[in-house]
Amino acid sequence: MYQDMRTYALLPNSPYFLFAFPDFFYIWKNYALSMSESNTPDYTIETKEVLKSYLDLSMVSLKDVNEYTLELLVTSWLEDLVKSKVSLEIQAFQWFKDSGLYEAIKNGSVVTEAVV
Repeated sequence: MYQDMRTYALLPNSPYFLFAFPDFFYIWKNYALSMSESNTPDYTIETKEVLKSYLDLSMVSLKDVNEYTLELLVTSWLEDLVKSKVSLEIQAFQWFKDSGLYEAIKNGSVVTEAVV
């Protein structure tokens, strides 16, 4: 699915780039992509693993979320990460430490742009 998104979106060069979908998160490091390039993500993580505690709290299933609900869930997760409110000791977050993304965003701020 992310391949289709790249075709229609102007994507910025960035140290990290994240696409969040109901099934997977796709994350690139040192993201610089022209529309003609084929560039696979550095990390592909199941969304249900990343957002498990948020889904449990909201009693929402990923198969039932719309884009606005997913945006709210991802934004909440990112805000908690930059404020160090998420335990990175959970195996599902090892990629977050390994990628260097945690060090890059801790104590930062979250700005979201939904692509619909």
